Amino acid sequence: MVNRSRLSASATSLFVGRRGVPSAGGSPASDAAVVTRKLNSLQALRAVAAVLVVMFHTQVTLIAKSGVVPFYGIFSDANRGVDLFFVLSGFIVTYTHAADWGKPARVWNYLFNRLSRIYPSVWIVTGLTVGLVGAGLGGAFTARELSPWSIVTTALLIPDPNAIIGVIWSLKAEIFFYFAFMLIIIRPAVGWIFLVLWQGAVLTLALFGAAQHHVSYAFAFYCQPRSLEFCVGMACALFYARTRKSQSIPPPVLWATLLVGIISFSIALTVMKHLMGLYGALILGASSGLIITSLVLLESAGQVCIPNWLIKLGDSSYCVYLVHYSVIAVVSRLPFAPAILNGWLAN
Repeated sequence: MVNRSRLSASATSLFVGRRGVPSAGGSPASDAAVVTRKLNSLQALRAVAAVLVVMFHTQVTLIAKSGVVPFYGIFSDANRGVDLFFVLSGFIVTYTHAADWGKPARVWNYLFNRLSRIYPSVWIVTGLTVGLVGAGLGGAFTARELSPWSIVTTALLIPDPNAIIGVIWSLKAEIFFYFAFMLIIIRPAVGWIFLVLWQGAVLTLALFGAAQHHVSYAFAFYCQPRSLEFCVGMACALFYARTRKSQSIPPPVLWATLLVGIISFSIALTVMKHLMGLYGALILGASSGLIITSLVLLESAGQVCIPNWLIKLGDSSYCVYLVHYSVIAVVSRLPFAPAILNGWLAN
């Protein structure tokens, strides 16, 4: 049996150090503010992931409207920026809340911190989307295709193939990870067992595809291969917490690791196109882990300085991610859009 106080003390010693790490007792936005202040590279990577997803949906929309493949097709698989998002999420939640492990009294603060960052924006965007659909600007959706259940599942982030905002599927997966992490805070032994069982179920469904036909949609959704990437992020955060104090890894090694991560991630998006399933999650998850870990260690060693504009873009990445597809859909349906699009592609 795991000793709760010992595990909590160990986690606290890892994440509360000489440079300061997020405290569990801050305001709802305090964890994000501290992570931004101490690890600006995380915000930069959030920006990169958001831009990749935006460019993917922009390319898809341009192809649908014109039949021409823009940007030389380099963003055909840029939706895999979500893989980077998932690893980032695992890293940030662990970096911010590992000191809460085994401290059930902090669970409400944790839940408020996490859920208040997601749900209000989802509710606003859901309401706006319903209004746009009703006005005939809903893209693939029409007013007749709306149902009370699709609105409810969208607003509450419940797995549903008929959600009215397609891009929020990743938030549904993230919410499940939040609750899995919550169990570690309440009772570490139970939480870690659940985490192992969850990852085991992910691997089982991925390796034995036929099993997916015998489980519910929600079970298959929560056990998609990308779910492994949350734990990759957790492992990276724990490795960073142990390594940053000693700075035992020379900067040239970190730069080389960062380069390997960028190259492998880029190859997965270009040469190894349409890399799906377990292998895609493993390669992109591992590449993202190398990028994140090496970059935050380089930042902690004073080897990199992130530009303010990239930090600000990272700060707004959640809003960009949430609304970009609706904006693209609306703009592409405006009367003057085809003329501008044809002229732009002609050049």
